[in-house]
Amino acid sequence: MSHARSPLASAFRACRPALVTTAVFSAAINLLTFTGPLYMLSVYDRVIPSRHQGTLLALSLIALAAFVLYGALELVRSRILIRTGVVFDRHLAEPLALRLLAAPGTDRSGQPLRDLDNLRDFLTGAAPIVFCDAPWTPLFVLLAFSLHAWLGWAALAGIAGYAVMALASELATRKPLGTAMEATLAAARISSEAFGRRDVLAAMGMTGRFASRWSAAHDAVVSAQASASDRAAHISALSRSYRVALQSGMLGLGAWLAIHEQISVGAMFAANMLMSRALSPVEHAVQHWKSLVTARATVRRIAAALGAQAEATTPMDLPAPQGTLSVEGLVVRLAPTAKATLAGIGFRLEPGEMLTVVGASGAGKSTLLRTLVKAQSLTAGTVRLDGAALDHYRPEALGKAVGYLPQDIELFAGSVADNIARFGTVEADKVVAAARMAGVHEMILRLPSGYDTDIGPGGSTLSGGQRQRIALARALYDLPALIVLDEPNSNLDLNGEAALAEALRAARAAGSTVVVSSHKPALVDMADKLLVLADGAQQLFGPRQEVLARMTPRAVRAA
Repeated sequence: MSHARSPLASAFRACRPALVTTAVFSAAINLLTFTGPLYMLSVYDRVIPSRHQGTLLALSLIALAAFVLYGALELVRSRILIRTGVVFDRHLAEPLALRLLAAPGTDRSGQPLRDLDNLRDFLTGAAPIVFCDAPWTPLFVLLAFSLHAWLGWAALAGIAGYAVMALASELATRKPLGTAMEATLAAARISSEAFGRRDVLAAMGMTGRFASRWSAAHDAVVSAQASASDRAAHISALSRSYRVALQSGMLGLGAWLAIHEQISVGAMFAANMLMSRALSPVEHAVQHWKSLVTARATVRRIAAALGAQAEATTPMDLPAPQGTLSVEGLVVRLAPTAKATLAGIGFRLEPGEMLTVVGASGAGKSTLLRTLVKAQSLTAGTVRLDGAALDHYRPEALGKAVGYLPQDIELFAGSVADNIARFGTVEADKVVAAARMAGVHEMILRLPSGYDTDIGPGGSTLSGGQRQRIALARALYDLPALIVLDEPNSNLDLNGEAALAEALRAARAAGSTVVVSSHKPALVDMADKLLVLADGAQQLFGPRQEVLARMTPRAVRAA
């Protein structure tokens, strides 16, 4: 993928006008900071010797106007940066969320989204202002040289000391900050898994153990962050002491030069102010170095999260698929060095046909079904729908053409109708038609608010059977060309199984291709074709009667 066309690059490009404007305002603000030294130089060298009050009044009014303008420009610059953060977030939030939600195997902890929040906060904070002011430091040093060479060299020496501190801060905090981020991600993964399976943890007495696991990971985060903060605090305290000493030293040097009549008293005070102004952005850069290092690492993580996103070119619109499914030489390996979970899988189904996948637990049935709907990345081979590889379809078009019921039922906070309609526009006739086909219409009407009932996070207000039947209705919504159901009758009673059988017959009659996995004979008896898996390998495939005739009684029992 071309980095120039990446969402991250686009977000920075959208912020470029605001950042240029910020730099322009920074130039005006830094020019206005000469007001103090010039005012002091004029008062000590001209007004006090002449005792001219009119000149003092005029200079004071001019200085006051400059200070008011300085404050106004500071306010405008801060507001521009705040809006820059908003623009950056708006350009990147949706592509990042889409990447995390759409791509199999991506980080499920949500850390990249938190990284986006942290990066936005960095852009709207004090650090960008500091780094906008830093380039003006040489001008203040040159002005110190114009007053006296020794003053200029003293300013340069002071800046060199701060540069050493910045380098020391980078070297001292890099390792603990990296350790802290790794520990943060580990703790986030543990908490995400634990909160998503609280019922399992409670039922088997594992709550305390997972709390201990998370606490240990969290302690590692706190320890690493404390280590980095301790080191940064030492350098920050040293920099503040260094600054005070430099200012006093500069004042002393100016006084010595004034005593020897090499500069005026006004120049002595002006030089001290110039030194303070020259050192301020450098000192603040040292103080904000940790946030800069963190922001840099954050940008790299966001870029990595977006790295596998498809090229900006969008696939051409293809005709709506009719349901011809072909799998060619499919290989799936869940980890680069792991044994293949699936290997050498190949079959073909025509519209209206039903395939039941059977095999012992761990044979790879769920992985195969996930791969058919692009929820699992394949290592080799191809899955085609109407002759086109799944990647050749726009995600939205492929989503409309596929109905999927996973083994672990996942519903979402919202109404029943929202869930069935897949959180798109709720078309009442299609929602009700899907519910009727799944045999769940009457059950939904008995809920407190019918189709408008809020089911809570994960469908927590529903029973397991209710969740499965509503998820089935979601899979059947708008009669997709390909319907993939993983153990669809695992939580169903007899009435539910009868409704499922009727739904599958109706879907096939309408031309939908159906792929199911099941251990139960009912779904085997309904199938046109059977696929037998064992240890991730395809053992048998063909018409149901032929496959059953070739299976040994022991194999039938295992399936």
